[in-house]
Amino acid sequence: MTDRELLELIAAQVGNLTTNVESIKKDLVELKEGQNRIENKLDDIEANNADRHVVINTDLSKLRATISKVEIVTADNWSDIARLKAHRRKIK
Repeated sequence: MTDRELLELIAAQVGNLTTNVESIKKDLVELKEGQNRIENKLDDIEANNADRHVVINTDLSKLRATISKVEIVTADNWSDIARLKAHRRKIK
């Protein structure tokens, strides 16, 4: 193999390597863009989850208050029932 043939072979391989490196660079850019899109979506999801958390906590607080009211009314009803029973016993 002559020096010229060897140089042409090396030049061809360098050309292939250059093409491969450019392809890898494009892939890397696409990966970075995809990563940025995913990070943005995660940020949106985290914000939505935070909003849902606040709504759920508010709803739970309202439920607790409602349950407390129901317990108070139930206690009043039991008290009224006990008074009515006592009054009925006196009448008989």
